[in-house]
Amino acid sequence: MLCLLISFTSCGDAAAETEDTAAAEDLQQAVGFKITPENLNDLCVIRGDMSSDIETKAAVKIRKAVGEALGIEMKISTDWEKNPKFTYEIIVGKTLREDTENVKIDRISLGKNGFEIRAVGTKLYVCGGSPDGTDLGADFFVANILPYAKDGTLAVAADYRYREFQQYDIPELQINGKNSAEYKIVTSDKNMKAAEALRSALYDKTGVYHEITTSKVSGGCFMISDEAPAAKGVIRTAVEGDSLVFSTSSTTLGIDSVVASFARQYIADTKGSINFPAGFEYVDLGDYIVVNY
Repeated sequence: MLCLLISFTSCGDAAAETEDTAAAEDLQQAVGFKITPENLNDLCVIRGDMSSDIETKAAVKIRKAVGEALGIEMKISTDWEKNPKFTYEIIVGKTLREDTENVKIDRISLGKNGFEIRAVGTKLYVCGGSPDGTDLGADFFVANILPYAKDGTLAVAADYRYREFQQYDIPELQINGKNSAEYKIVTSDKNMKAAEALRSALYDKTGVYHEITTSKVSGGCFMISDEAPAAKGVIRTAVEGDSLVFSTSSTTLGIDSVVASFARQYIADTKGSINFPAGFEYVDLGDYIVVNY
């Protein structure tokens, strides 16, 4: 009967049906993420198929809490392409849904311990700057959003977006009195590992994710230098102009040790803003260390 009805539908009716469907989809988008007793079967928690243990546990935590709040046996699945998609999904951590649904989560600005909870249509994203951040986001969801669920209903506004950014130990790092937030890390290809280690150390404590380049830059920068100090066996970090320069003449330790020493001495345990002034120089001669300001 359905086939017959469709085959005898006029073009005008078909157009009307298309418009009605589009209107229904627009209405659903406007309503956003709203779970009711009538659509509980269309709800599922989604995690990445290759999610870490921390993000997997965060997804399970949300599944358990939502199930208890709504009085259901909550479904959980992964983003594997052969798995079914659900109309309403609570998407936990990094998944392929971000690509298929064209959702951008800026994990760098969130920081490793930051997180974002965002409603996009009928999807609810709980994502962190790292798996640890996702876990904190799951805790926030359970403690601050889920308590509003009642009578088998959980509603989140269509434009809901909550972000909690990581608070960093070093809110500002200056070189010769200038904020280094826009500085690039300049290196040669052979010292790329040291540049990446420096970026990671700075990002962990300042929240700034510095661009690495092998090209010359104008103005200040973090310079991983190929030029060795005159004395042999030396590792050196010094302010030159508005730049902070890392160099070594040690063939056994290498430039990686210069960066590691700097991070250990000046970054790892620092709290509060820091300035490396003109004339700053840290020199490790092996037997003793000289620091000039």
